[in-house]
This record gives sequence, structure tokens and C-alpha cells, in this order.
Amino acid sequence: MLEDAHGRSVNMLFGGNGFVEFQFPDNGLASVGLNTGAQAQTRTDLEYAFSTNGANIAEIRENGIYHGDTSYVASDIFRIEISGNQVLYKKNGITLSTTPGPLLVFPYRVEATLISPDVRVANVKMSNSTAPALATREGSPTLAAALDSVNFLAGPFPLVNNNNFSSDHRTRILLFVVNFELQQNEDFHQVVSVQLKNQQGSIFNLPIEGVNKVPGFDWLTCIVARLDEQVVDVGNLTVTATLRGVATDPLVITTKP
Repeated sequence: MLEDAHGRSVNMLFGGNGFVEFQFPDNGLASVGLNTGAQAQTRTDLEYAFSTNGANIAEIRENGIYHGDTSYVASDIFRIEISGNQVLYKKNGITLSTTPGPLLVFPYRVEATLISPDVRVANVKMSNSTAPALATREGSPTLAAALDSVNFLAGPFPLVNNNNFSSDHRTRILLFVVNFELQQNEDFHQVVSVQLKNQQGSIFNLPIEGVNKVPGFDWLTCIVARLDEQVVDVGNLTVTATLRGVATDPLVITTKP
């Protein structure tokens, strides 16, 4: 049977804890889950999913592989939850199954595939941790989604770049963060910081030159940070961003001469 109805969320889970919650109001074939990479074309493409079998049974499936099932009625609330490094499958708040281990590759979108005619998924809710988090590079959960501010290329970043427009020619990098909301009339210089840590453990506070929402993506914030003269290290460095004293988890950027 063709799976010719698909849905995919615009918002994503970039890291930390989060969940998708939903209901199956109809007795038909449908799947809802979390997925990364290309959009799922069939139910077997969904990495972490609940899939109905048309007889009021919801099966837990990961990339199409069966991991258990439960009966349901239209009022039951299903949740697929990321907690730490685990994926939890819940019905009405009760955990049915857990997938342990460091298996997560962010970011995740919520996706659905609908098979039976007129089948629906209802009351879908998506949420992730309220703590600030750096966006990761697609397919690389330890690398920051950072870009050179002039040519919009990913690293390795040169410490000095003669192609930029500043008098000091120091490279500026764009860092992307979620759950990073400035209050009205708040001066980012007072509440935002970016720290870089080298392999010897030394920490540098980078000058911040801008904090703005990404146009068209009001859930995503861009920080412009300068690799100033204090940064002389090349190779892998860890970066964190802090908002009002709350820091993101560290991710890696790479510099070069």
C-alpha cells in the first residue's frame, strides 16, 4: 500500500531533552516519529516511531524494526521523549519502552506518514528543553553549526581573513542557538557571552558583535563572535554560549592558520 501522505515539522530538536506528543483518533494505518536527515518516505524510514496496524494496536518501531506494542483508544496520548541519551516511548504518561545508549544524532524533526484513506494524527505537540543549546552540524552531533560571517563556509576557520571588511581582518563566526531569547530592550553585551576553550584547558571570552534572530526562523538565534588576537590555537576548540549565566553544552569548532 502506498504511503502517499507525509508531514514534517519545521521546528527541530537540536539537543538536550525534548518530546513529541500526539493522538491516533482513527482506526487506520499511520506512523508518527522522530527522524533526522532526509524526509521519511515510508514508515520504515522513521528512526523512532509509533505505528498503528489498523486494529487499534500501536507498535513501537525503530527504522521499521518492531520493539513492542500496546492497544489504544482515540483519547490515548502517545509521547516519544528524548531524555539524556535515551528515547522513551510513553502512553498516557506511562513508559512502555526505552532505547538506551548514545544513539542520538541531532537535529530531529517530527514526521508522519499516513496510509489509510482519511486517517489523521491529532493534537501534535513538540517541545524541547528550555535550556539554551548550540545547533549542531547536520550528521555531526559534536560539531557546532558555525559559519564564517563573510563567505558562509563551515570551518576550519582561519584566524585571520583578508577577505573580510574589518580593519583587524580577524575572522568572525556565526553561531546558531535555540532557546536563546533576549528580553525587550535588553543589551546583549550585558547578558550574552561566548567562551572558547583550547586543548590545554585555557578559556577565552570572545567579543560579541551581534545577536539576532535568523530571518524566517524565529526560534533560531545567530551570534556573531570575533576570533580576536587572544586566540592563537589551531585545531579543535570547544565553544559554549551563555545567556544570563546559563551555558550551552560545549561543541567543537576547528581553526587553522
